[in-house]
Amino acid sequence: MKRKRNSRYSNLSDKYKREFSETDRRHYGVFRHKHGRIKIEPKTMLCYARDELTEEKLKIINNRKTHFFHPAKAHRNDYNYNLFMDVVESIINEWEKTFKISIEEQLAKIEKPKELFPGDYGNFQNGISGYGAACAFATIKNDHNQREYENKVYQVWASLYSQFLLQTTSKIEAITVKVLDRSNTLGKKGEFNRTVLYAAAKGKDKKVEDLPSFEHYDKLYLIWHFLKHNNLSTYKNLKDSYPTVLRTDVEYNPGDLAIYYICFSEDLISKLLNGCKSFFKEYCELAFDENCEQAHWNFDDYFIDIADNLIDEWRNPLGLQWYDDID
Repeated sequence: MKRKRNSRYSNLSDKYKREFSETDRRHYGVFRHKHGRIKIEPKTMLCYARDELTEEKLKIINNRKTHFFHPAKAHRNDYNYNLFMDVVESIINEWEKTFKISIEEQLAKIEKPKELFPGDYGNFQNGISGYGAACAFATIKNDHNQREYENKVYQVWASLYSQFLLQTTSKIEAITVKVLDRSNTLGKKGEFNRTVLYAAAKGKDKKVEDLPSFEHYDKLYLIWHFLKHNNLSTYKNLKDSYPTVLRTDVEYNPGDLAIYYICFSEDLISKLLNGCKSFFKEYCELAFDENCEQAHWNFDDYFIDIADNLIDEWRNPLGLQWYDDID
């Protein structure tokens, strides 16, 4: 069957290049389908975009039963995976390039206490107290000032980390709600909880909770709940599942601020965020049957952009902008 197809269409590539001008997408193998979508003549496009059509992509493109290749989706954001990745990668970028640096800068601004010496004791200077009293004064004051400094650093540090995690998880929940809403999973009332997240994979061969990276999403969610609610039940839920996230040198009392009981670190943030990237890939493959490896290219707009860029290169080979003609 494939041999007959190749024989029948063997000369189409040259025919398309002759019939359509360099400013026509069809010249590069991009054709409009009758339903408003597009179809690709791979041999023609390959003549102009060999760097774009890698061997990996060609394996998918060539695994077809028709002469034309029909992309799986129309637009990039038709893949739920891309919606999740845009948000998570934006958060990772914000953490690496902004928030982590901001935390370091804020902590550096906290003034360290000046070290005191026996000679700084007023009574010693005035001859009222002896050298031993002056030494005790310096030791006690230095210890007190150092504890105050460390407490202030810790409060700022914990506050900034918790702020980032609260905002991060809110963003992740927001995109989760958006994806499930457009997938008609939320139901009539539009309510969301994690049961709804799990229900999207109902009837599949695996549960969401069994996905390899679920623990990272679950850990982030439980930390978020503890930070929001500051109560014993959310503390116990986190402790029962992920005890290493919590400090072991203090006992939690209901109503205490959760930010002072979590072992924040750069490593924790990095593992949570990268773990969520992996989780949403696994989730989209399970719940929505998406091929996440193809999500960055297997859609109409990707091929349209290739053709449009080639047209732009033909029309404007020097890459000039409108303002280059001002002088």
